[in-house]
Amino acid sequence: GEEPKMLPEFPESAQFSDEFGFRTIAAARTYKIRPQAQSHIPLGTVRSDFTYSLERKRVLNSQRVVRTEDNVKQHEHTHKVL
Repeated sequence: GEEPKMLPEFPESAQFSDEFGFRTIAAARTYKIRPQAQSHIPLGTVRSDFTYSLERKRVLNSQRVVRTEDNVKQHEHTHKVL
């Protein structure tokens, strides 16, 4: 594949994301097909007020705890071969 080129106005610390080419083509395809996407960013304009965070996301219940009372009781004939 082709290596993407950094624009001169980008900061030196800027990096391309994983699968940048694939994601760019998918975004362009969505913009082309969906009118509601075109209404958010009209053709020929630039939008830079995106909100994003590089902080690690908080995950609830990250530990998997399996308890005996979580088991579902099955009918006695469920696993019998008739």
